[in-house]
Formats: sequence, C-alpha cells, structure tokens
Amino acid sequence: MNKIGIITLISFALTSICKAQNVEVYSFSSQIETKISNDTVFWNYQTYAIEFVNIGEYRRNLEIEDVLKKSKLDKIGNSKLPDTANVKYLKSFKAVNAKKKIIEEAKKHRIIIINEEHNSPINRVFINSLLPDLKKIGYSIYLSEGVSNSFTLNKGDSLLNERKYPILNSGFLLKEPQFGNLVRNALKNGYDVYGYDHPEDKTKTDFMERLQSRETGQAENIIKILDENPSAKFLIHCGRGHLTETLTDSGFGFMGAMLKEKTGIDPFTINQARLLETSTESTANPYRTEIDRNPPKKPSVFINEQNEYFDTYPDEKPWDVVVYFPTTNYKNGRPDWLFLNKKNKAFNIPKDKINIEAPYLIFAYHKDEDIENAIPADILEIGKDEEQKYLILEKGKYILFIKGENGKTQKIEIKV
Repeated sequence: MNKIGIITLISFALTSICKAQNVEVYSFSSQIETKISNDTVFWNYQTYAIEFVNIGEYRRNLEIEDVLKKSKLDKIGNSKLPDTANVKYLKSFKAVNAKKKIIEEAKKHRIIIINEEHNSPINRVFINSLLPDLKKIGYSIYLSEGVSNSFTLNKGDSLLNERKYPILNSGFLLKEPQFGNLVRNALKNGYDVYGYDHPEDKTKTDFMERLQSRETGQAENIIKILDENPSAKFLIHCGRGHLTETLTDSGFGFMGAMLKEKTGIDPFTINQARLLETSTESTANPYRTEIDRNPPKKPSVFINEQNEYFDTYPDEKPWDVVVYFPTTNYKNGRPDWLFLNKKNKAFNIPKDKINIEAPYLIFAYHKDEDIENAIPADILEIGKDEEQKYLILEKGKYILFIKGENGKTQKIEIKV
C-alpha cells in the first residue's frame, strides 16, 4: 500500500482508432442504473450487481444485491434470513487463519471444492491467494464452473492452457477482472485449467429432475478429467451450493454429493458464500452479525476443542468448513482484500495524461496480451469530481485503455 506512484508513463495520442473490442461488454454505472430503473423483475438485480462488480464498483454491487435479498425476505414475511444464530454454539469455536488451516487440510485430500458467490470477487481473490501453496503440496489441476468447456456445450476456449491467459471466450463470469486474474495466475503457477459445467436437460418436465441433470452432468465431466489424471490433485471452483456433499431426503444431490457418491472420494469442501458481508445488517446472515460483534482481522474459519469446524448448518454438515471475511475497508475507493494477493500494488491513475472528460472507464491490460480479446487485470470507473482511485496491479507492463462516456478513447502505457 505504501508503494504508490507512477514509475513509468508513456502517453499515446488520443485517437478514434484505438481498438479494444472487448470493452463494449462493460457498462458505465449510469447505463446500469438506467437498466435498473426500467426493470421491475427483481431476479435481474443480481445481473446488475455483477455488472457493477465487473467495473470495480463493489459497494454499489452490495447495495443492489441487498435489494434482491430484501425482496426475498419480504416475500417470506421475515425481517431476517431463515437461519437464526445459535450464539451458545458459535461461542464454542475460536477463529483461526483460514488460509493456513485450508492448506493444512489440503494435505490430507486429493480434491478440494471451494465455492463462490458470483458477485463477490473477494472469493476469487482468496482462491487466487491459495494457488502457490496448494501447488507446493501437489495440486496441479484447477477446474472452474466459470471456465467455458467443450464437454456438452460445443464451445469453449480450447487454447486457454497454451495461451496462458483468459479471453472473453474463456467464460461469461471471467469478464470480472479478479476472476480473470485467478485463471491467469493458475496458469502461471503451472496448473492445467479446465471448465466442467453442464446444462440442464430441458427435455425433462420435472423441475428437480432438470436440476439433477446439471449436477450429475457436472460431476461426470469432472470424473472424466479425474480418470485422465489418476495421480493428480484437484482444486474445484464452483458457484454457490454446488459443493454440497450431502443428499437430500428425496435423494437429490448437488455436484459435490454426486462426485463423492460416484468416485468414493471424500472432498474437502469450503463454503465462502454463507458468511459474506452485506450493505445492511437486516439482510446479513445472523451468524455473520454475531461474529461482527468481535470480528477476526483476517479471513478465518472457526474450530472448537474437538477439532470440529463451525457450520451455519451444524446438524446437517453439508460442507466441511465455512470462511469468514472481515468487513471491507476502502482506501481511495478500493477494497482492502485486493491485497490478499501479496503481489498486488496500488498504482496512481495518471489523470494529468488523460485527455478524456470524466466519466470514463479505465481498462488495464497486460502489455504482452491481445488487448482486443484479453480480460483486463483491473477496471475502474472514474466519475466527475470523484476521489482519487488506485489501480491494483501486479508488477509488470500494462496498456491502459481509457473509454469516455462520450465514446472517445485513449491508450497509455505504464510500468508498475
């Protein structure tokens, strides 16, 4: 954080022929707000939350997500989430460093399954921080629901492992810079990277059967890669509830349960989504509210004297461990958890070199990547009279592509 400054700047001329085709898939805040104001379908709000995340507007993302959560709570007639916090149960656990404990547990397993909430880049940054240590203990294959594949979708980024960086065709969710950085660093750390998602069978008329077809398909896609790599260790990155290991009373099983049932392998399952922060306490998980009364300062898991892990569903144990992330602190508009990646540095935006009137979007591309197709390493929106913001980047050379709301563009080369 103390290494802020411009080391090298080479400004390119303002020109209408600057090209970075993929910037067209990113929206300005004003454009997202317009879509929200014209939309009465609350389920679409998560899409808008993701759009805000994609341009670095994390706080606005939380606010939009809470609108959706509040609408759900109103429909069930409850001012809180359905869970209630068992305070006595919670107090029997103490916080321990999540990263250290996960690496310790990973040594005992062949498969780790870790989930994310799709509009929570902190989950992706945390997984990114685990990559080097997991590689040291034998993990070599990273599978992600977010990476496009060719199992059943008849599409995919077949050159990802050769190219060593993600592009727009690598997966819809990878448009978010921290997801792109996760995949990029997995490749740099020597992991083989594959997608495994599977579409629902739309021919099935029963809703639960359609859901099961996707979960079973995901598990079977993973098993194909397991069978091709019989001695490899796997890090599997999924969304939301797909990691769940337990079957329901009716026999329904998420991907984690189906993988466990079909292979006999007990994965170590890590839930990052249960205790995430919200913009208001009224939509927070009650356990989160209790933990926040005396919060740990670092990402943590909770363990008791019997070496059992805390879970928000203590009677069901659908996964092995739940991760808690401290409430976000901001410096110059950027979340502190971006520095969970120890290689990240804060970089001053060279406003004196920018010849475009705010608001504008800044896309930071690795100089050695195809910027017409690559996923940016960072994206920021700068509004009129806005506070100074930093780009958060690893050491290297970058091309900053600046796009004004008026359509004008500019390129600036920097060295961090």
